[in-house]
Order: sequence, then structure tokens, then C-alpha cells
Amino acid sequence: MLISTEFNDLEYHKISAEDIYSRFSSSPSRGLSSEQVARKITEFGLNAPSPPPSQWFKKTAGYLFGGFGAILFIACILVFIAWKPLGQPPAVANLALEIVLALVWLIQAAFSFWQG
Repeated sequence: MLISTEFNDLEYHKISAEDIYSRFSSSPSRGLSSEQVARKITEFGLNAPSPPPSQWFKKTAGYLFGGFGAILFIACILVFIAWKPLGQPPAVANLALEIVLALVWLIQAAFSFWQG
């Protein structure tokens, strides 16, 4: 396990509290001055956690192709193949079934998205 050299040089846990206060120009009663606070906010930002990464693409793909959605998608493809490439002549009922399956696939994904 590699540890950064800047962490190896930290010794705050070894020195006294008074030395910590003098290093950071602070005290337990008054804390940091307004100038120090403003400088640290511009240097490091606010003391708040960063928002989690957005995973909307992964969630949307899960709604579309996860669980029953994958079965509906494969059924759409198979019915489409049975309609045009394999159908001699193409059966309109297969096209209608493909459209209905595609709508059900999209509606169930939208409903899962709405619930999640």
C-alpha cells in the first residue's frame, strides 16, 4: 500500500494542543479570525461534502433493460424480424404486436423511473 509522502510528514497527533493553536494562529476560545476563514474558504471551499456522481445513464439503462424490460426488448426484436425479414408477405399483425410490445416496454420503463 502506497502512502503519499505528504501524509508521512504529518505530526499533528504527536504535538500538544498549544502548539497546534500557535501553528494555525488560533485559540480554543476565539477560533479563526474572519480573514483566516475567508482565505481558507477561497483556498479549500466550503466545509460540505461534494454531491454524489450522477448515474442517470446507468439507472435509465437499468429501467429499460433490467428484469422484465430485457424480455420485452428481445420480444420486440424477434417480432420485428418475424414481420419484415422473415414474413413473406409481411404480416400486419406482427407489426401491430411489435408496436404494442415497444409501447409496453417504454411504459414499464417510464413507470419504473417514476417510482424510483
